[in-house]
Amino acid sequence: LIVKADSGESLSQFIKRVNISYVSYYRKKHGGIGHFFQERYKSFVIQDDRYMLACGKYIELNPVAAGLTKNPGEYEWSSYKYYIKGTNDKLLDASPEYERLSNRTQSSMKMYEAFVNDGVIERRKEERFFKDGFYGSKKYEEDLTGSGLRSKWSHTGKPRKK
Repeated sequence: LIVKADSGESLSQFIKRVNISYVSYYRKKHGGIGHFFQERYKSFVIQDDRYMLACGKYIELNPVAAGLTKNPGEYEWSSYKYYIKGTNDKLLDASPEYERLSNRTQSSMKMYEAFVNDGVIERRKEERFFKDGFYGSKKYEEDLTGSGLRSKWSHTGKPRKK
């Protein structure tokens, strides 16, 4: 999920509303008690269009990488079908980065499909991106770190085997 927020507080409130609404819906339908999601959401600062599109590509290809589907268009909850076929989706607003690919809808669809399906995700320090909390050029990352941005990463993963 990529959400653009005006402030950290508005993002936090949005995620809180989504969480409460979904848990309420799920519990009414399936029963149960307690928290639904295991951990807090994670948010990252993304530099610009190029990096935003790369994050979108990463999300589109996650079901493929996880072995859930053979291609991103097969995953029910993906925005991929919206972007390459124009399939209507009431939950989705088109990404401004996608809309800037071309002035012609068909061209944008073909460009996005080629971009996602080339199979290459910039894996450059991907693990670090998820721990540092920002994604962009080296200079951008240095500027953010220099201005005081610090990660609040708390997940340490599985304990090491002894």
